[in-house]
Amino acid sequence: MPSCRRALRPSHPSSPFLSLLRWPALWCGVALGAAGCTAATNCADAGPPTPDAAASGAGGAGGAPSVAALAEGCADPAPGALDYLDDMEDGDARILGRDGRIGEWYTFHDTTQGTLNPDQGTTPAMEPIPGGRCGISTKAMRVTGSGFTDYGAGFGFSFHYGTGDAGVAMELPYDGSRYKGVTFWARIGDTSIGTVRMGIGDKWSRPAGGVCTIESGPDTCYDTFGASVTITGTWRRFTYDFGQLAQQGFGLQRPALDTTTLMTLEFDIPPASPVFDIWIDDIAFYQ
Repeated sequence: MPSCRRALRPSHPSSPFLSLLRWPALWCGVALGAAGCTAATNCADAGPPTPDAAASGAGGAGGAPSVAALAEGCADPAPGALDYLDDMEDGDARILGRDGRIGEWYTFHDTTQGTLNPDQGTTPAMEPIPGGRCGISTKAMRVTGSGFTDYGAGFGFSFHYGTGDAGVAMELPYDGSRYKGVTFWARIGDTSIGTVRMGIGDKWSRPAGGVCTIESGPDTCYDTFGASVTITGTWRRFTYDFGQLAQQGFGLQRPALDTTTLMTLEFDIPPASPVFDIWIDDIAFYQ
């Protein structure tokens, strides 16, 4: 069971657009449009690339996987009609502004000694993928670093960051109940740890929701619904139905993720990770 000290997260204002306090525990991109995905569609997956496209993709830092392995990953099918949260192709930290979603990528870490790039409090930029991915993607979110021995580090974004009833900028609930789950592509550098946790916060697990508490105890915040993700050096698709996700057990307990009040999606890097080099690309809801 994770420590409730996870609740003692520092603030991480990443930009004037997203001065989000962390307390305790649109359209399809250019590359996808070229592959046949347009704003007028639900952005269904463009499908596997041609062998030539697969051969050109180095797949990120830490050395290129074999053509056969890369082609295998590129053939991973979409789980349904996709609605992209971010395809990363514009290169900036903002997620795609579709269906009222507005948010930015951010990073965070505990107060112990460690390194994180992009660092907490800075605005991330999407990183070029050496050689591209599967012939359709040129940029991805990349986070590198090491150390941190309390709750660790991580990165993610808010689904809807705006002005609340009191006129204060904050995380606001987003209704994602028409979707079945979330899907994304990921790989690691060849010296990186391979397991992270993907967690989705709702109003019951985020302080901004006004239900959980930042103090330790049975109503502690940040016990999100999520899943352990084991990533390799080859780009692969990961898909999770909302019903597959589970809490860790240290905070406010509920029977299921409240998909009508989604607030954040984060990737948590475990404490005492000697080296991490995580790449995430083309993250989407699916129906």
